[in-house]
Amino acid sequence: MNTKCIGRKKIMTFIFFLYAMIWMIGGPNAHAACAILQSDNSPASQKQDHLYQLLQAAEPCPRNVFDLRRLIKDQGGILQTAMVANQGFHNPDSGNFSLFEMAQGSIGGLVPPVEFGEFFFGHFTAGIQDTLVANQTPQGLMVELIVWDPKTEMFNFYELIGNGERGTWFYRGNSEDILLDNELLHRQSDPLNPQFGSRLRCSGCHMSGGPIMKELTPPHNDWWTQERKLPLGNWKLGPNLQKIFPDLIDATVFAQGVKKGIRLLEESESFQERKSRRSLQEQLRPLFCPVEVNLESDGPSFWRGRIDIRVPSAFFVDKHLATGTLIMGQKEYFSALSHFNSDFPGGGADADHAWLTPVKGYSDGQAINTLAQKQIVDFEFIADVLAVDFRRPIFSKKRCILLKLVPNELTPQWRSVFLENLKKAAQESEDFDLKNGSQELVENLTESHKTALSHRIAANSFLGQCGLNLEEQENRIQLVKYLTQKRQEVSASEISKNPRGQIFEPDGFNGFKRLFPTVTGAPEPWTFVLNAKCEIERDRL
Repeated sequence: MNTKCIGRKKIMTFIFFLYAMIWMIGGPNAHAACAILQSDNSPASQKQDHLYQLLQAAEPCPRNVFDLRRLIKDQGGILQTAMVANQGFHNPDSGNFSLFEMAQGSIGGLVPPVEFGEFFFGHFTAGIQDTLVANQTPQGLMVELIVWDPKTEMFNFYELIGNGERGTWFYRGNSEDILLDNELLHRQSDPLNPQFGSRLRCSGCHMSGGPIMKELTPPHNDWWTQERKLPLGNWKLGPNLQKIFPDLIDATVFAQGVKKGIRLLEESESFQERKSRRSLQEQLRPLFCPVEVNLESDGPSFWRGRIDIRVPSAFFVDKHLATGTLIMGQKEYFSALSHFNSDFPGGGADADHAWLTPVKGYSDGQAINTLAQKQIVDFEFIADVLAVDFRRPIFSKKRCILLKLVPNELTPQWRSVFLENLKKAAQESEDFDLKNGSQELVENLTESHKTALSHRIAANSFLGQCGLNLEEQENRIQLVKYLTQKRQEVSASEISKNPRGQIFEPDGFNGFKRLFPTVTGAPEPWTFVLNAKCEIERDRL
């Protein structure tokens, strides 16, 4: 046998094996710069968003966040980077921070250029020995991205997933997929066993289909601001992070970008047309129930020796009904916290800003305004609904349960049908919340003196009473007690029941995020309610 021939066969076999491995790794798109896969590992169909176009033209394919950043900048893009401490402003010891970036500009000459609020991506840090580094070599998520698609006029969601050695790009779905995943939210046939779709993991947090930032309103608790930079503790920056930190932007700029993205989606004719195909219950859901949640708090950090704190009025009433300024002494606030042994790692009794509370999401407010603009409802109807159990501006079971009485079809008679459903439930239902909520809304809709103006007067009067109560220590203690309850209602709400993700990413959920102090003696969710005197009392008395 010819040994040279045997040698050539071995070489050819090796070359064939090498090509086979390349094909297996890259799949049918191996010839392209980047293989972009769907969640089932099949090639993603062509998209018109700037990330997809950028990756298809990239040579070589970016395999980590620094490759991506370099590619965007080399192609003429501008990056703006914001930073948040995931375990609290004063608790850097775990090295757990997130960097959220916005890209804009004429990237790669693509037309139209990327506008402010259209391109977001996030990545995370980790501590190795004494150095803070970008967490880019895990067996899991390396980068998550949200990019506007000018063709569909919706956001596309991507992830860069690492296998310990390199990253692979995945297209997960778009804004409409999130609508589909959440179609049963607050409409479950079995609320004790809520069902969600599984199109994309992002549906658990980005429940309205667009970008999110929980701390949209200043002072942006736990975020880097120019006035108040995040402490890094004993960490020194790794080489790649050293290049990013000098250019960190104020959280207010990032919040503006997120709001722009939310409005962009809300103003999209294509997305609104997709929403109009959904049931009327789904379209009205943000009015009756929370879909997304934001956080508000006192303004300047109480670590600066201030005398007073400002309690967010959205803790007491919906912004559509009333807003105002409520003042409480800082010493009195800490005294009230001490009754519950409040403790935040690295931060003493509380987080960096006082009275951090969940409030109705900005995106929900925008969706409510769109309902009025589309003349599906008017502002009188909006006020009538929000006036139901109005002293619970968020997480009201009494108001949310009424959503199921809304007809599914948008017809000229839908309001009459809804009213009849409410009257029947008010007379016949054995469910406390449904019966009482229905009775209250029937009165709001039918009694002539129940107007948007009267609801606002009632809300403002209640807000004024709450301000007076903050002047009395016993009342302050009770209201802080109620605050601890409202914080727990986030995780107890159905918006946090998606097994693939929770909107606040709590400390107990993969140990990623910590927002609130630990307390003792906090009431169980929905135990207490505020009465007309702004005093807490047990619900259903």
